[in-house]
Amino acid sequence: MTTNYKTIAPYPYEKSNLMPLRWLFYLCLGISINAGIWGLTFFYLKSAQPTYTSTWRVSLPVNGSSTRINIPELGGASSDVRSPFGDRSHDPREKMKFIAESKPVLNNASSQLNMSPEELGKPRVKIVDNSTMMAFEIKGDSPEEAQQKALAMYQAFEDRLEQLRQEELVDNQLPVQADLQAAKKNLADIQTSLSEHKARTGLNSKEQVNQLSSTIESLRQQQIDLLAQGREAKANLSNLSANLKLSSGQAADAFALKADQIFQQTLREYSQATAALTVLSSKFGSKHPSVVDEKSKQESAKAALLQRSQSLLGRPMSLAIIDQLSVNSGPETGSSRENLLRQIVEVQARQEGVEARAWVLSNQIAELEAKLRQMSQDALRMEILERNMRIAETIYASTLTQSAIGRFNQSLSYPQVQLLAEPSLPPDAIAPKKSSALLGAAAGSLLISAGLFLLWLRPHLQGKSQPSIYGKVESFNSDVPPLRSQPSNNSLTTSNNSLTSPIGNQRKDF
Repeated sequence: MTTNYKTIAPYPYEKSNLMPLRWLFYLCLGISINAGIWGLTFFYLKSAQPTYTSTWRVSLPVNGSSTRINIPELGGASSDVRSPFGDRSHDPREKMKFIAESKPVLNNASSQLNMSPEELGKPRVKIVDNSTMMAFEIKGDSPEEAQQKALAMYQAFEDRLEQLRQEELVDNQLPVQADLQAAKKNLADIQTSLSEHKARTGLNSKEQVNQLSSTIESLRQQQIDLLAQGREAKANLSNLSANLKLSSGQAADAFALKADQIFQQTLREYSQATAALTVLSSKFGSKHPSVVDEKSKQESAKAALLQRSQSLLGRPMSLAIIDQLSVNSGPETGSSRENLLRQIVEVQARQEGVEARAWVLSNQIAELEAKLRQMSQDALRMEILERNMRIAETIYASTLTQSAIGRFNQSLSYPQVQLLAEPSLPPDAIAPKKSSALLGAAAGSLLISAGLFLLWLRPHLQGKSQPSIYGKVESFNSDVPPLRSQPSNNSLTTSNNSLTSPIGNQRKDF
């Protein structure tokens, strides 16, 4: 079996009578579009309001700070402020950026310039990588306006940061102030208790207790000395009394009798009567009138003597006792006996004085010891109150110092910013840019023109690559007769016109 292929040639392409009008249409369309592009470009360049941008830069601190205050005998306080970049989990500049773009800052800046926030515009904030800086920029209709907006924005930004710092300080100081008031009240209460205790007890310092203890020890030493003197006087008195066989009381009675003139006169009369009676009794008998008369005088003198001695000494006396008490009686006569009696009296008086002083000292020591015990308890209470007061003073001073330090500490949440570059006065406008506008218009014109040219060129390209309306006819059977013979030129032309007519009609539609 033989397979035969036969290809039928396509019909020739028929040129339209409207082809000359197509290029004119695309030419006019291109000119119109390009005219519109360039017109709009020149209108924009002429009518657009110029825009100026003022820029400034700030920096955040890198290092932290530390403050420490020591108060002698009270304590101290310290405060450490870390660097805002100490926490690697977040960048503090993001918070600063949010604050700079917040409504309070925009409203404050706009109020400074007497314009609305919409007229002010929103600043553009950029965080500079690998640094602590932040870049700000804001637009204005003139260089001066842009700079004024930038200055107002920076001032409003600083005011807002300061406001936030003060709010944070107030929030942080509230517990400190509460602790300070509590410490102050506690200190005042302890001081009041201490003052009342001192006023009630009369104790002002522990030195008073020491002084009282020293006084008691001194009195005890005096008491020991007096007791020793008393024992010495008692020994002397015993010796003198043994020598004279008189007690100290009897010696005092002897001096009392000797000092009385009436008693001495009566004693002399009694002695004279006794002597005369003795003489008469040796000469005469007991019944002799002279003896009886002297006897009567003697008895009268004796009675007066006993009565006077009883009156002086306060107790009944006998002649034997009176004779024993006589200064001039005994083996020691005259001044010697008198001196011994005087020593007895003096030693007795000294002993009594020593004993009296010792008794007074003993009572005084007992009173002071009781006072010392009470004062010791009061001193212990005062020491406790003073210790509590020192503790309260330390707490109050530390809290007060912490409060004072907190007022000067830099805020960690809102650190101080440093202005590195002041708001600039822009020399040139950033918009509209003539070069960019012209370049864009030229690019648009080029693209539009290229597009229209390709639209105009499309039919020519399609005409060169137009395939036959008939495809290849393949015969798979050698017995099948050929499709048909080659038609004549007239019939081919007619068929060609009939076949290509729809295509031609389609291409005429612009």
